[in-house]
Amino acid sequence: MKKIFLTGGSGTVGKAFIKKYYEKYKFYSFSRGEKSQVALKRLFPDVEIILGSVDDYALLSSEINKVCPDIV
Repeated sequence: MKKIFLTGGSGTVGKAFIKKYYEKYKFYSFSRGEKSQVALKRLFPDVEIILGSVDDYALLSSEINKVCPDIV
């Protein structure tokens, strides 16, 4: 199964994308909103959540390297 790394995955667009393709891909949601990430995890239990901000380039880069996604 292909892996998708979403920045802002717990936002409106991210959730809609995950909902549409949930069964087809493995999702990783990178977002700074802890409450939003937890709510996303409740809706989609198989989504991996990663807390962080896109402003923190070192963390973002590190997480992308760990996940090795097919699509960012």
